[in-house]
Amino acid sequence: MRMKNNRKPITIILTITLLMTASALLIWPSLYEHQCKTRVYEDMESTLSSIESSNIRIIAVSGSEEEGFGYSAGASGVVFEKDNDTYYAMTAYHVVKESRAKYFIVATALTPTYDEYKKQKGITGHIPQKEYYDAMPLASVEYENEQSDLAIISFRFSEDLDAAEVAKDNPKKGDKIVAVGNPSNIEGHFIQTYGKILSEEEEEF
Repeated sequence: MRMKNNRKPITIILTITLLMTASALLIWPSLYEHQCKTRVYEDMESTLSSIESSNIRIIAVSGSEEEGFGYSAGASGVVFEKDNDTYYAMTAYHVVKESRAKYFIVATALTPTYDEYKKQKGITGHIPQKEYYDAMPLASVEYENEQSDLAIISFRFSEDLDAAEVAKDNPKKGDKIVAVGNPSNIEGHFIQTYGKILSEEEEEF
């Protein structure tokens, strides 16, 4: 009696298993990234309007009257305190250490985009960038800490902005969090990314 050859079915099963594993390894990072970008915690979503109002863009201004001015797309900051018409905001140290910057200006949640500004002025054609950016408040650097990559700026603004409440305690493992910012440097566009604290260890600076 001849024994049946079972090698072919085993080879097929192993091949399919390897293909499925390879596909999972290639596809999973993309799926996880998509989940991270689209995940929403509904219990936190309702409180975000005031947080978004406290977000600002810090724009570095370079150049001069003679050579012309240049304006960066802007870096994220968040207002945490108000004193009459003076606002204080936190940002990163590397933002205010922009090597080519002559000074910094601030775009708030109430600042119109370039196109909105033209509509407000009733202008259909081009307007100089300087005219648009000169309407934004000037920022002053109040505090810098290179080791922690932290800076505090102040600016004067006549309209009301929300100030984000600073937590008294650090978040713990398992706590839900949401980051609000403008990583893509798109004018007037802030995005929210939801997540959780995964580690109990605090990073030392």
